[in-house]
Amino acid sequence: MNQISTKAISNLNNVPKPEWPAIYHNLNSWKWDDRLGVKPEHWDSIPEFYRGHFRSVKNFILNNRYKILRPVMNYIRLYVGERELLHYNYVVVLGKTEDEFRGFLDDYLLENKE
Repeated sequence: MNQISTKAISNLNNVPKPEWPAIYHNLNSWKWDDRLGVKPEHWDSIPEFYRGHFRSVKNFILNNRYKILRPVMNYIRLYVGERELLHYNYVVVLGKTEDEFRGFLDDYLLENKE
């Protein structure tokens, strides 16, 4: 884990847990969330991940958004849970009702049971 991720997780622990799904949503959209602290220097110019020749070497040596955000998102997923993240996305972001979410969740669980 890099220093940016470590500091972001430290700052995250000062944020109320009900706000964590919103933070996860922003990170999942490659956006820095200010609740994690000051946006890293040159954030807007850091690539999401590297493509093309020597990408594995570049990904190992150089920072990219995926490498920075992945540990923070994994931490949120671990402590909030997949259900809460799905609920936030389905109800808050997409504007669906609780009944629609329950139907979606039942279908989602059946599809992923196999």
